[in-house]
Amino acid sequence: MAISTSWTHGNALTIQDPVYKHPDGREIGRYRLTPCGWGMQATIDGSRASSWFHLPIPTVIPPLSTFERFELRRLFLLFSCQNGSVDNVHIYDGLELVEQFNIHSAEGSYLSKGQFQNTFPLSSPHLVHTGISLSFLFIPHSQPAGDIDLLVSAGGAEFEIRSLLFSTLVKAFLRR
Repeated sequence: MAISTSWTHGNALTIQDPVYKHPDGREIGRYRLTPCGWGMQATIDGSRASSWFHLPIPTVIPPLSTFERFELRRLFLLFSCQNGSVDNVHIYDGLELVEQFNIHSAEGSYLSKGQFQNTFPLSSPHLVHTGISLSFLFIPHSQPAGDIDLLVSAGGAEFEIRSLLFSTLVKAFLRR
């Protein structure tokens, strides 16, 4: 059982809907993403609206034999937000939704690994097929626009390479 963690820098963050419009079609607000050496800043100009953000996690699947599995165990999102909150986190493996976490109003600073609101252990290990993405919904509060509303410094995932042959041998040995 080998454990490996893969991280991506926050300046890889993308936004699903950067511009939001009035029902008559006029632009009434937009998110401005500013990549920095220490992460990505998201600032809202104009009216405030929720949006999904996406962070790809580097996923290198080693050439495994039929006796090994590459499994996703847990993910991390290092972020800080004011004037808003992170409410939902979705984990994808390519097109497949692996798991959802409804964390309800994570607001404040979660810039170190292992805090309750920024660590997402999967309910069961997930056999990785393609690429992993961590997506989350940011919901702004009704504060003045122009402040830094969201900062993402990094995202990571913990993987395990598990030997099915070794597990089978151990189980057989323990049955004796």
